[in-house]
Amino acid sequence: MKFTIPSKLVFLAISLGMGFSIQAHSHEAADLGKDAAYQVCAKMSMPGHREDCRKIVSASRIFTVQAVQLCGSFDFVPYINDCLTVIRDKHYSQSEVELCDKETIDRHKIECLGNVGSNPGGGGYLPPEASYGIRSAIRSIEMGDGYRAREILKEVLYRFGERP
Repeated sequence: MKFTIPSKLVFLAISLGMGFSIQAHSHEAADLGKDAAYQVCAKMSMPGHREDCRKIVSASRIFTVQAVQLCGSFDFVPYINDCLTVIRDKHYSQSEVELCDKETIDRHKIECLGNVGSNPGGGGYLPPEASYGIRSAIRSIEMGDGYRAREILKEVLYRFGERP
């Protein structure tokens, strides 16, 4: 007697296996990011800064390794903690990190990181430049500069295929 497994069960098993594999990979990436952040904290010479850094990391779910590396490259330790606060629980693509790394002043790099990246499980994809532009426009609105916000949004729409 030949034993066969119905194709629906095979499909279900493969699907569940793939789902587990994707979850495991995602969890593994999150662990790598947190590990990288803890390593940045460990390199801090001042115990107070190091403890603040560890609190930031422990209160977070995920970090993107490349963004952590950018934060860890700053010379001014309080900026490192500010940067880790901005990037925690957000996902960054390599191009987003590279975009922010092009800024010449560390404070501007932190601001850029705050304007790009996405929350895991969030909506669709926006190119980093579009996301940065939209968030800059929102900041302009919050600061009461509607004209600047409008100009930024017109530029974003123009660059990404729509005519305002």
